[in-house]
Amino acid sequence: MQKTKFFHYLDMFQVVALGFSFMLADQIYYFNISRPAKFMLSFFKLSSRVKEFKFGLHEVKHESGESYIPKAIENDLIGICNDIENKILRKNSFIREFGSFFDAEKIIMYFRKMCCRKIEGVIILMSVIVWYRRKSQKDQVVPVEFYVEKSPFYSVLKEFALSEYGITVRPLLPFKTIADHFYLVIGNVYILMRASVKPIIRALKKKKKSGHQSENSATPMIANLYTLNGFTFDLTKRCDFPWLLTADIPGGQLLTFFERADVPVTGEMVDAMRKRGIRNMARLKSEKFTSELPIYEVTLIYCRTAFKYMTKTIALVLKELAKLRPTSFVYLGWAMRFIRTYSLEYDFYITNNI
Repeated sequence: MQKTKFFHYLDMFQVVALGFSFMLADQIYYFNISRPAKFMLSFFKLSSRVKEFKFGLHEVKHESGESYIPKAIENDLIGICNDIENKILRKNSFIREFGSFFDAEKIIMYFRKMCCRKIEGVIILMSVIVWYRRKSQKDQVVPVEFYVEKSPFYSVLKEFALSEYGITVRPLLPFKTIADHFYLVIGNVYILMRASVKPIIRALKKKKKSGHQSENSATPMIANLYTLNGFTFDLTKRCDFPWLLTADIPGGQLLTFFERADVPVTGEMVDAMRKRGIRNMARLKSEKFTSELPIYEVTLIYCRTAFKYMTKTIALVLKELAKLRPTSFVYLGWAMRFIRTYSLEYDFYITNNI
């Protein structure tokens, strides 16, 4: 029986395999494709039989006019993420031990969030496939296969697709997937090393901390992120500081920080805060920030924290590999990203006594 096959991503190796495959008797579509793969389709003269599946999300509707997408995101994605958390993440030895470095439940939630981001597009495309099948195959039932990236949670995805959508999921391992994992690991290590250069040099030269960071004292600080609600101290208007204006909190205990490069910070804003004794700081450089706004710089706390946890995590991965558990490497990139972000936040809050 003829099948309809969908590929989430086609690379050149899969195109070569298709060129020598009996699968060409089927209907074959792809959603994403690499440039070399596109060239190979033309080289093997497969463009007329292996086609890009073109659609608009506004078209993906039931006959009643209701969109398929909200259900996919609000119900299906949450359901499958619950299964991934309970069946995969909570039982994974790498995640369990990595969680012991920090807070186990929060680490579970972090990896769950990463998994949800990873499969969100796949779940939406499954809804698109269901819509296409119902629209084009009203009088006959043609088996549908969806080739997706192989992952530690592939089994859960496969079970869900078959039971909820009637779609048979097949595994793929594109070169891009392998490259992305290495890039994520190496990229985070590189960013860490680059960010560590200045604080290490400052420490070696025994330079004093910059003025805005040396203000740290025994006085506990309250951090306030500027969120665009309105820079005003007028309670009759929408503003970022209603809780400060209605509470008995000295301005000197408040640190307002800015971390959006696209949001202007003017000299007038800085002056208004200083008049109330409010400290202010930018966590990144931006042309839209006044030169009067101090820029936060990481310290050796960041370096020590990041190196400590990265060393422990790499040792953990090596232990997992020695026990023939290679899937742990898939989580390494996400773990490195968490460590880098955690170390940055830890340094910021500790240095400023928040």
